[in-house]
Amino acid sequence: MTKRSRLFHTAAVLTALTLLAGCSEQTPGTPSSASTTPAANSAGTDDSSIPKVPRALDPSAYLDKPCDLVPRQLLSQLGYTAPGTPNMTNSTAGPACNWYMAGSSKNFGVGVQRTRSGQDNGGIAKIASLKGSLFSYVDMTNVKGYPAAFADTGDRRASGSCTLWVGITDKLTISASTNRYGTEQDSCGVARQVAGAVLDTLQGGS
Repeated sequence: MTKRSRLFHTAAVLTALTLLAGCSEQTPGTPSSASTTPAANSAGTDDSSIPKVPRALDPSAYLDKPCDLVPRQLLSQLGYTAPGTPNMTNSTAGPACNWYMAGSSKNFGVGVQRTRSGQDNGGIAKIASLKGSLFSYVDMTNVKGYPAAFADTGDRRASGSCTLWVGITDKLTISASTNRYGTEQDSCGVARQVAGAVLDTLQGGS
């Protein structure tokens, strides 16, 4: 397994994040190029069916250290021994961190969809509005009472790649994505577990 193939899904997710940020200025459901500057705090939809977050969470303390969002205990339980690799270079996707399992092709990442300029991606309402344009599927769910959605540019869940978005404010999401987990149950289960741990961290539980 080459490094290039291991990073394929991570790159795809970052592309989706960039496009998501770029289309926040546009008419809902119409993605723009990655170079477009996103509109600040633009949800892009007024869908009253989208649940509101029960209590807004502030990710500010982790924007410079996204790898700290996932507790070491969970990393150990999941079989990750190497430190996470922060990704702070994509100014439109927001800060992220990726982990790679030693001796395996399995990997996962987390991100906060807030740009360097402090602009948020529009929250779960924005994610939901992009079904059929940016995202090929959007399956609504919740994580520990917070509105969430499984969504990606292509449906690779059956092959072990899954991306879960969770609203931490009505205008901002965090994401957890997995790759090379073999089955949808494994990949999406781990994504949900990781996202729940990030919520605990943001709530001060770890």
